[in-house]
Amino acid sequence: MDVSGQKYKVFFNQVLVLIEESITSAKVKEELLEVSDSDLFLPENWENWLARNQSLTVRCSCDRPFDVFNRFKSHFKLVEAAGGIVKDEVGDVLVIYRNGKWDLPKGKLEKGEEINECAVREVEEETAVSVFSCSETNFDITYHVYFHKNTFVIKSTHWYIMKSKTNVQNLLPQTDEGIDKVEWIRQDKVLELFKENSYRSIVALVEKYLSFQID
Repeated sequence: MDVSGQKYKVFFNQVLVLIEESITSAKVKEELLEVSDSDLFLPENWENWLARNQSLTVRCSCDRPFDVFNRFKSHFKLVEAAGGIVKDEVGDVLVIYRNGKWDLPKGKLEKGEEINECAVREVEEETAVSVFSCSETNFDITYHVYFHKNTFVIKSTHWYIMKSKTNVQNLLPQTDEGIDKVEWIRQDKVLELFKENSYRSIVALVEKYLSFQID
């Protein structure tokens, strides 16, 4: 496997942990903290990163980012999840308002379920939107860490591009999952919405999606 030039991103709320090759290290816009690979494995650092409210990029520049990333992941309980970036017939993007933040529909993989099936199911359950097409492969995978039941968890979320013919009258938030609103937002307005009140991982995902201009 050719892993040259690869970089890996793991989000701790507002903190982005970036693992990349030394030769590819680029400038970042946010406050930057350079760390060694040994710093990545300290639970006290994980606690501090989760508690931080302001954006910070923690960069580990190393010779073998693929190996470091996999060793890093092995220190957490792994949860697999999937979700969708859904567009309607006019190109608007489906968003949800969950637990006080704008988000995209997603959820955990169930036993015996294929990951793309999980993505479609979660979108339809959380929004009542009917998905009529879903990309065969994931568009991206995001990783974020949280603390639950005395355990540090890393959630791997597989994102798929979907289309729907559902109009706004059919939207129904899954309130028992903390979702208060489901809305269609114009594609040229969706990034602004997420930058105002969302998770850093979702903002990065939407920025990547818009840069590719996927139909």
